[in-house]
Amino acid sequence: MTGSSRGLVVAGVVAGIGAVVVVGLSLVGSPADARLYRLDERRVNDLQQIARAVDLHWTRTDVLPASLDELDVLPGAMSMPRDPESGALYVYRVTGPTTYELCAEFGRTSIGPSGRADQFWSHAEGRHCVEVTAKDIERRPDRVRQP
Repeated sequence: MTGSSRGLVVAGVVAGIGAVVVVGLSLVGSPADARLYRLDERRVNDLQQIARAVDLHWTRTDVLPASLDELDVLPGAMSMPRDPESGALYVYRVTGPTTYELCAEFGRTSIGPSGRADQFWSHAEGRHCVEVTAKDIERRPDRVRQP
């Protein structure tokens, strides 16, 4: 093999590898996209956790908490989650006797995983708020204490 044909083979191999990388990134997404997805997934989980804590407070008191600080004092409560990127508290605002709003800053638009009907999964990029109605948490029969 001459030097020029060897150079063509090397160029062909490099071009083939480059094409595979480009196709792979277009199918899977870039590492930056994957990071944004993971951060947004964490935000969704955090909002779900806050909503459960608000529901528990509502079940116990029949009143929505005025702020997320009230939830930290519930027996067995964990500290309120914070945005995984900025460290800021999520926005919580009472909008009615049984309704409230939860807001987060999302890194990308998501319509949510297919078949997932959770209200927090579908969101736009940037600040997105969800109106939530408090609901009573029912105790499972196997968890009810016997006198």
